[in-house]
Amino acid sequence: MTEEENKQRMHDLLVEIETLEKDNFPIKQQCTEAIACLERAHEMFVQRATNEGYSLQDYRLGEIEIKQYSAMKQMAIKGGLPHEQYDHRIREVRVRLFGEQMVKDNFD
Repeated sequence: MTEEENKQRMHDLLVEIETLEKDNFPIKQQCTEAIACLERAHEMFVQRATNEGYSLQDYRLGEIEIKQYSAMKQMAIKGGLPHEQYDHRIREVRVRLFGEQMVKDNFD
């Protein structure tokens, strides 16, 4: 799936979720698919950034990754899906950027 196709699918899913929510229908399946789109977008972002010479130690890259994982977590919560793995991924990014002790002292 191309980046544009992924963006379009994500948009379509968000519209579908909004409609289903208004009518009190379940949204778990759509949220699961939306998370898959967010995962693909994250993978494409990291791939593009590293191909362009950015380091995974770059704070700007890490900030965007944390925002992406936060969006995945919010979608999981919205769909009633497990979301703890996103806390772990966010922590991993913070450790990569700041080190284990700094994360323990400031985030845990």
